[in-house]
Amino acid sequence: MNIFKIDDHGGKTAIKIDSILEDYQVEIGISTKSAAEEGLTEMALRYCNTHKHHKAFLLSFADMPEIRQIIRS
Repeated sequence: MNIFKIDDHGGKTAIKIDSILEDYQVEIGISTKSAAEEGLTEMALRYCNTHKHHKAFLLSFADMPEIRQIIRS
Protein backbone atom coordinates (compact mmCIF):
# COMPACT_ATOMS: atom_id res chain seq x y z
CA MET A 1 0.00 0.00 0.00
CA ASN A 2 1.42 3.38 -0.99
CA ILE A 3 0.28 6.66 0.53
CA PHE A 4 -0.08 9.91 -1.41
CA LYS A 5 -0.67 13.21 0.39
CA ILE A 6 -2.51 15.49 -1.98
CA ASP A 7 -4.06 18.94 -2.17
CA ASP A 8 -7.42 17.88 -3.61
CA HIS A 9 -8.52 21.35 -4.85
CA GLY A 10 -12.20 20.55 -4.40
CA GLY A 11 -11.99 17.23 -6.24
CA LYS A 12 -10.02 18.49 -9.26
CA THR A 13 -6.88 16.57 -8.30
CA ALA A 14 -8.84 13.32 -8.01
CA ILE A 15 -10.02 13.75 -11.60
CA LYS A 16 -6.42 14.25 -12.78
CA ILE A 17 -5.33 11.17 -10.83
CA ASP A 18 -8.14 9.07 -12.33
CA SER A 19 -7.09 10.17 -15.81
CA ILE A 20 -3.43 9.27 -15.22
CA LEU A 21 -4.34 5.85 -13.83
CA GLU A 22 -6.55 5.25 -16.87
CA ASP A 23 -3.80 6.39 -19.29
CA TYR A 24 -1.36 3.92 -17.73
CA GLN A 25 -4.04 1.21 -17.44
CA VAL A 26 -3.32 0.81 -13.73
CA GLU A 27 -5.66 -1.52 -11.88
CA ILE A 28 -6.13 -0.41 -8.29
CA GLY A 29 -6.76 -3.17 -5.77
CA ILE A 30 -7.65 -0.93 -2.83
CA SER A 31 -8.14 2.82 -2.70
CA THR A 32 -8.96 4.84 0.41
CA LYS A 33 -9.06 8.56 1.14
CA SER A 34 -8.94 10.33 4.49
CA ALA A 35 -8.19 13.77 5.89
CA ALA A 36 -4.54 14.55 6.65
CA GLU A 37 -2.76 17.44 8.33
CA GLU A 38 -2.60 20.96 6.88
CA GLY A 39 -5.81 20.53 4.88
CA LEU A 40 -4.35 17.78 2.70
CA THR A 41 -6.02 14.52 1.74
CA GLU A 42 -4.28 11.21 2.29
CA MET A 43 -4.93 8.67 -0.44
CA ALA A 44 -3.83 5.04 -0.11
CA LEU A 45 -3.51 2.94 -3.26
CA ARG A 46 -2.64 -0.71 -3.71
CA TYR A 47 -1.42 -1.70 -7.17
CA CYS A 48 0.97 -4.18 -8.76
CA ASN A 49 4.46 -3.08 -7.78
CA THR A 50 6.27 -5.99 -9.44
CA HIS A 51 6.41 -4.93 -13.07
CA LYS A 52 8.04 -1.71 -14.24
CA HIS A 53 5.14 -0.73 -16.53
CA HIS A 54 2.66 -1.08 -13.66
CA LYS A 55 4.39 1.64 -11.65
CA ALA A 56 5.34 3.99 -14.52
CA PHE A 57 2.46 6.29 -13.53
CA LEU A 58 4.44 7.30 -10.43
CA LEU A 59 6.58 9.63 -12.58
CA SER A 60 3.45 11.50 -13.64
CA PHE A 61 2.31 11.66 -10.01
CA ALA A 62 5.73 12.98 -8.96
CA ASP A 63 5.43 15.81 -11.52
CA MET A 64 2.07 16.97 -10.14
CA PRO A 65 2.45 19.88 -7.68
CA GLU A 66 -0.88 18.83 -6.11
CA ILE A 67 0.72 15.60 -4.89
CA ARG A 68 2.76 16.85 -1.96
CA GLN A 69 4.23 13.57 -0.73
CA ILE A 70 4.57 9.96 -1.89
CA ILE A 71 5.20 7.35 0.80
CA ARG A 72 6.09 4.01 -0.76
CA SER A 73 5.87 0.84 1.27
